[in-house]
Amino acid sequence: MSTSISRRIFGGGLLAATGALAVRRMLSSGFVPDRRRPRSRVAILHKDSYSGPLDRALIEGLRLFDLNLRGKTVLLKPNLVEYIPGAEVNTNPRRLED
Repeated sequence: MSTSISRRIFGGGLLAATGALAVRRMLSSGFVPDRRRPRSRVAILHKDSYSGPLDRALIEGLRLFDLNLRGKTVLLKPNLVEYIPGAEVNTNPRRLED
């Protein structure tokens, strides 16, 4: 069995590798600033059930960040997850490695 690479595939791979190296160099030299925050701000609040005053839990979570939200519109997307014994509800990170 012979393995041959066409010029088109070789040229595309070479172009992609060159582009990746150029972007890496621009990021490391400061030419293109990295605008990501050094750390993400995340709040994980535990509640035993979905019944009851969930609005209090959301307000409690917002207060942890000391945000100035007066006059602004905010969309909250809470990640509500139920526990089902013997079943995976969330993505298992170990399966992503396989």
